[in-house]
Amino acid sequence: MQTRMYVMIIAAMIFAAGTACADSDLEIHTYANPLMPIVGSDLTYTLLARNIGPDEAIGVTVTDVLPLDTSLVSVSTTQGITIDAGDLVWDIGNLGLAWVSINFIMTPLTAGQFTNTATISSTSFDPVLTNNAATISVTAVDEDQAADLDVILLDYPETVSEGSKATYTILLTNNGPATALNLEFTFTASPLTLGSFQSAESTSGFCYTLINTCVGFGCLYILSEPLEVYCSIDSLPAGETATITVNLGASLSAGEILGVTSSISSGTTADPDTSNNIDTHTTLVTEYQIDPSDDDSGSSCFIATAGWGKGTCSR
Repeated sequence: MQTRMYVMIIAAMIFAAGTACADSDLEIHTYANPLMPIVGSDLTYTLLARNIGPDEAIGVTVTDVLPLDTSLVSVSTTQGITIDAGDLVWDIGNLGLAWVSINFIMTPLTAGQFTNTATISSTSFDPVLTNNAATISVTAVDEDQAADLDVILLDYPETVSEGSKATYTILLTNNGPATALNLEFTFTASPLTLGSFQSAESTSGFCYTLINTCVGFGCLYILSEPLEVYCSIDSLPAGETATITVNLGASLSAGEILGVTSSISSGTTADPDTSNNIDTHTTLVTEYQIDPSDDDSGSSCFIATAGWGKGTCSR
């Protein structure tokens, strides 16, 4: 009898120790889009919940404190969702070592800053509590304080021969009603590298690449980086347009496709329509054509590659 009691005690101790060692490190992230919504428009929040482990988490719950002066429009799932005293409660249940997410749409009813806080908990032991809460803030503005930015690739080559220069002209327009501040324009040309960059200029602000930041031999490595051009514009009044011109060398082989993307955004001015903030185009690289009337026999000729193609022949 005494031996049996000892066995039961030891078994209970082992069970208790095993339960105490079942750790489930939970974490929560919250995101908002856009960060500067217009009053009365949709504001989408995304919650990402994760169990880092090492063990399964039991009874996981996420609670999101919905901001005041907002209206809940919809939730991406109704399973396990309840609204309790202005809080959105998401009952996940048991969660293995995985990510789960949920989206919900809110409408800000007034202008101002809105703070969203989400927390995650479970009945399992969580060894790290510092990642169990996440907060994000957005600033809603009235429509008359917003600026609808538009980017258009106005002039571009449909084809370009190997080694030839390709010129792209982009228009950045502020459709208003407010002045747009702190504009950032980005131009990419894939799969070209910065070795193919020749020049860029804007009628407003200034343009630059990573080449402008390098020093000495470090510039040699910069030339192998992806070709990205940036232009900064302090302000663009409503109704005005800035023109950006980018010149490239087509250091690609015939048959390859050059993919160009232009995008515009403002760091401090809300944009009511972001669907027109990006424009794309493709350019086909064709074979290098030699002019039969250009007889170079007997001449001293060299090809100036300069990192962007076949270049030109000079006698």
